Amino acid sequence: MTYWHGKRVVVPGGAGCIGSYLVEQIVAEGAATTVVDNLESGRLSNLAAVQQQMEFHEADVTDLALCREL
Repeated sequence: MTYWHGKRVVVPGGAGCIGSYLVEQIVAEGAATTVVDNLESGRLSNLAAVQQQMEFHEADVTDLALCREL
């Protein structure tokens, strides 16, 4: 059992180079992971390895209504 197991985590910018690495790590640790990225500089292909194990929203984190919903 790890710290992240069973926790709900939202990763803003998770489709970027550093964010996608973080997403892979916390998904592997068992976290229920949601990624929010506007894909301005990130790429969905960066998340290909964990695409089935996480939730993705193409949006900007400045969208307050969406952030509250997530």
